[in-house]
Amino acid sequence: MPEKATYGRAAKIIAIYLKTSVIIPNKGNCNKCKVIHPPIDSILLKSLTASFKNINLKSYYWTSLDQEKYWMLIDTLKLLDRPLNWTLEEFWKL
Repeated sequence: MPEKATYGRAAKIIAIYLKTSVIIPNKGNCNKCKVIHPPIDSILLKSLTASFKNINLKSYYWTSLDQEKYWMLIDTLKLLDRPLNWTLEEFWKL
């Protein structure tokens, strides 16, 4: 059975596209780079949860995010003590 297309999956694909078409060519130094979200997946969410004790991202499953839950997650990520942009990818580790 094919996987269901969800807002979370589409957002990740768009984030990857923006990374390859905007961030990498500009080496992360442009106004657009300041607002582009990182590709969100379970690795990033687990690492952020482990690194920032003031947030709990365990209830978010990126593959099942609908539009409302995606933007709730983005609002939660804005609570981090750092910019919400592609630089969060430094936490994309196992």
